[in-house]
Amino acid sequence: MTNRRLAPARSPLPPILGLAAFLVAGSIVSCSRPPQPKEPSAPAQAAGPSRPEAEASGPARACTMMGCRDGLSVEVEGVASGPYRVEVRAEGEEPQAQECPAGRECGPLFFPGFVPEGEITVEVSADGESSTRTVRPEVETLQPNGPGCPPTCLQARVSVPRP
Repeated sequence: MTNRRLAPARSPLPPILGLAAFLVAGSIVSCSRPPQPKEPSAPAQAAGPSRPEAEASGPARACTMMGCRDGLSVEVEGVASGPYRVEVRAEGEEPQAQECPAGRECGPLFFPGFVPEGEITVEVSADGESSTRTVRPEVETLQPNGPGCPPTCLQARVSVPRP
């Protein structure tokens, strides 16, 4: 009996190009939204969120996968590095606090999930002193992947002086 080895099957593409084509095709399929009917039936309209007619009847689009979170960014003006502490309070919300450790540049501190309506109180403590400021942040709606693509996040930003 002769011992024969079978040659492996050859692909028309080099292995790396075949993998790249597979990954690109998979990401386009997973990110694109199926086309919507031009005139959706009445039950579909009642059950789903309302969208502008131009968007509903447009071609399917590919959405990127960037994420975002609801929250408040607080920038402490004139701060090169820590230590300092920032506490935010609003009516009907639990107070939240964050600290920037000594010797570290923290930039704006982000308070996830803290997007109150109306006025907020921001207290900054540093070097044994504190300052309190009441502000009304402007809340922005963000869609990092473009209109019609999830997610949609609410974010606000305020700047306060260091004590």
